[in-house]
Amino acid sequence: MLIKSLTKKLSKIIILSKNIIILLIMLLVIFILSGGIYVVFTNPFPPSAITIGQRVIFVIPSSLATMLGVEQTSSETVAVMFFIILGVLGALMIDKSTTFIYDSKTAQIWVIVGIILVSISILGLMFLSNLKTARVY
Repeated sequence: MLIKSLTKKLSKIIILSKNIIILLIMLLVIFILSGGIYVVFTNPFPPSAITIGQRVIFVIPSSLATMLGVEQTSSETVAVMFFIILGVLGALMIDKSTTFIYDSKTAQIWVIVGIILVSISILGLMFLSNLKTARVY
């Protein structure tokens, strides 16, 4: 009896630890994709914004990067990380919708919300890319 209860608890811990490991790997990949390594290893730490005259710039265009000596701000990294996390959550919601076999209304809601999240993610990343490659005069 005691051995059965211990094996049940141990199997739950192993399943929980697998989920935690998968979550940590996903967060590490998102951190790498968003440029977190650049932010961590840049010396000195990149600013969250740069002021040019009266304007505050959170996303440094590539045309100004060589002049300013900073290619990416830490706020750019956080924004990219946010949009990538939205896209991953949307994809997970679309995947989760397949588990609602007998409840089509719930499955449709999960798919629609997932598609909206993925769309917001793609549009946000495209917007940031356009800001990054735009010319500043």
